[in-house]
Amino acid sequence: MAAIAVAGVGLLCCVSSSVAAAVYNKGDEEDPVVPKTGAGPSAGPSAGPIAGPSAGPIAGPSADYTFTNAEIVGQFGPTLPELTKVYTSKMKEVTSMSKQGFQVWTVPQDGTYHIHAYGAKGGANSYNNNPPGKGAQVSGDFTLKKGTKLIIIVGQQANSFSGSSHSHGTGGGGATWVLKDNFTTSTNDIYMVAGGGAGAPVFNHPSSGDANGSTQANVNDTSGGAASIDTQRNAGGGAGWGGNGLGTRATVPSHKDKTTEGPTGGKSPINGATGGNWTYYWSSELSGGFGGGGGASIQIPGGGGGFSGGDAGGNTSNSPPAQGGTSWIMTSAKNRQFLGNHDDNNGKVEITIKSST
Repeated sequence: MAAIAVAGVGLLCCVSSSVAAAVYNKGDEEDPVVPKTGAGPSAGPSAGPIAGPSAGPIAGPSADYTFTNAEIVGQFGPTLPELTKVYTSKMKEVTSMSKQGFQVWTVPQDGTYHIHAYGAKGGANSYNNNPPGKGAQVSGDFTLKKGTKLIIIVGQQANSFSGSSHSHGTGGGGATWVLKDNFTTSTNDIYMVAGGGAGAPVFNHPSSGDANGSTQANVNDTSGGAASIDTQRNAGGGAGWGGNGLGTRATVPSHKDKTTEGPTGGKSPINGATGGNWTYYWSSELSGGFGGGGGASIQIPGGGGGFSGGDAGGNTSNSPPAQGGTSWIMTSAKNRQFLGNHDDNNGKVEITIKSST
C-alpha cells in the first residue's frame, strides 16, 4: 500500500423495489416471514432482542466516531480525499483506506464498543413517486483490543430518477458492512451488516417484505439476489455476503447498442462491494448503490445489498416486487438489536466507547 498523508495525519490508501431492507438474525432455521423468490436470499431467527418498527435512528448518546459516505451516492464508494474533506481531525487520526470505499478504523484503546450500522435506501423515483425501500439498522456491543482494525463499508443510496418522459425502476441501496481486517467469505469475519432497501418500482406493488421487525430464514443462505424475471431487460439482484447479485446486460434486440456491458448484480464485499451497473439506455446512471445494491433497468428496480441480497423486481403490477437485503450481527456480540428501518437516504456507522480497560 502507498502511504498518503492528509492534513498532517498518516493515512493508508491502496487504489485498488418497493420494499425496505429485510432484517436478519442468526439462529435455528425457520420458514421466512417474507418469502423470497427465484435465487433470492433468506435470513434466520433472532437470538437477541428485536425492536419494533422504527421511523428513524434510535436515540442515544452521541457517537465517538461516525463513518459516512462523504455525501457520495451511486455505484462507487468515496475516495480518501473525499472522506478527509468531511471528517474531523479525530476521525482522520483513526481512519485509513484499504481500497476505494473500504474505510479502515483502528481501535484506539482496549474496551467495549457499541456499534450501530445503518443500510442505505434504494434510489428515489419522481416518475410516479413510488418510494424506494428503506435501509435497515442494527447494533451491538463488542469487546475490542487496541490496534485491532475494522473494515467499514458504508452503504450508499442508488442514483435517483427525476425525469418524466419514461418509466424507470431505480437501483437497490447498498448494505453497510462492519468486517474484520483481511476478511474472507467466512461469516465469522462479519461484525454486523445492515441491509439496503430495494429500488423504487414503476408499478404499484402490494406491500411485501418490509424490514420493520425481523425476517427469519436459513443462516446458510448468503447468496446474491436473483435478476429480474424479464431477462431481456435484466435488472440486477443485490449482493450477498457469499456472492454477487445475479444479472447481466440487457438484450433487447432493437436496442443492443444502447445497453451497458453489465453485470447488473451488485458485488459482494470480497469482490469490491460496488453497485450493479445500470442497463438499457433510458436507465442511464441508475446503477445500484455502493455496498452491493443491484442495478436498474427500464421499468424494473434492483434489489438491495445485504447478508443475503434482495431480488430484482418485475415490470408489471403482477410481478414480484424488488426486495431489500437482509441484516446480521455476530452472535458473540452483546446487546444485539435489530432495529427495523430508518429514514435517512444513506448508510453510516456510529461507534461509541462504552468502557475502557
